[in-house]
Amino acid sequence: MRKYFPQLLMASFALLISVQHNTVLAQSQAPKVVVIPLGSESKTIHEPGVAQSLNFSNTALETNTTTLDEVQLNAPAAGYAQVMATFTVLIFHVSGGFDTLAYFNLQESQGNVATGVAWIESVDANAPTGLYRRIVTVQKILEIDEAGPITYYLTGQKGNGGGDVRFDQVYLSAIYFAKTYGASTE
Repeated sequence: MRKYFPQLLMASFALLISVQHNTVLAQSQAPKVVVIPLGSESKTIHEPGVAQSLNFSNTALETNTTTLDEVQLNAPAAGYAQVMATFTVLIFHVSGGFDTLAYFNLQESQGNVATGVAWIESVDANAPTGLYRRIVTVQKILEIDEAGPITYYLTGQKGNGGGDVRFDQVYLSAIYFAKTYGASTE
C-alpha cells in the first residue's frame, strides 16, 4: 500500500503534473494554471526577500527578555515582511500558586518583549500540576522602509508565576512583499 500511496493521493486531488520544456505545469479541474520552473522550489530560500531559520535549543525562558531565534531578510526595496514563527512551549506548571505565563513577540529589535506582544501562553493557577506542551504559531506583518538587510527576532519572556517555561523546535521565517506592483489604469 505504501508503494502506491503517492499515486492514490494525487488521484484523490485530481492533480495532473506534466513536464514540458523544463517547466512543471500543475493543473486541476479549476481554470487556473500554475507554472513553476524546474528547480525553483529548492532555490527560493536563497533569493532576496526570503529567509528562514530552524533552532532546536530547548532553552528555559527567564523573567527578562530572551531572544529565541533570529533571521535576516534581504529586502530588495521598501515593502512589507510577513514574519512567522512556529515553536514548542513546554510549561512545567505547579498547581495552586499563580498562573504560569509566557510572552512571545516578533520584532526588529531585541528589546522588551512586552512592546507589542504577539502571543501570551498561560496555564491557569488551578490547573493540575504537570507538564503542558503547546505548539504555538505567531505572525506579524511588519513594514520595511527601505532596501537592505533587516534582522527579525523572536523574543520570549517568562511571566511571574509558579513554574518553569521552556521553548524548543523554533522555525522562524520572513517573506518580503512589495508595496507597489506598478501603475493601475483603473
